[in-house]
Amino acid sequence: MSNKETKNLAAPVLSQAVDGKLSRKDIQQTGGYVQIAVYDFMALGDQITLHLKAVPDDGAVPLSQTHEVIAIAPRVFRLAHVGDLVSWEFLDVHYSVKLHGTDKGESDRVSVKII
Repeated sequence: MSNKETKNLAAPVLSQAVDGKLSRKDIQQTGGYVQIAVYDFMALGDQITLHLKAVPDDGAVPLSQTHEVIAIAPRVFRLAHVGDLVSWEFLDVHYSVKLHGTDKGESDRVSVKII
């Protein structure tokens, strides 16, 4: 696959979300977790960026977390920015995979209500 091709990736999974809702208490206690699948085009050293934003946009600054691929395996990330996340009503999450600044893929989005 050429690095110039961009793949559409499956939406991330928020394992703590139940029926599209994520508990503020869970976020405060654990930070929350996001799971992403592994793809055959991923390579060691690729960058995975989680993109987080308030939905609808309430003026909150979108947040992101970048992680390096250190193993070709499904990944579970602990969400940071807990202080910001618990003040939001909804959370929209997606991720992108890049190699040295070149897009490899971007996921569908998942939105959850924060209760």
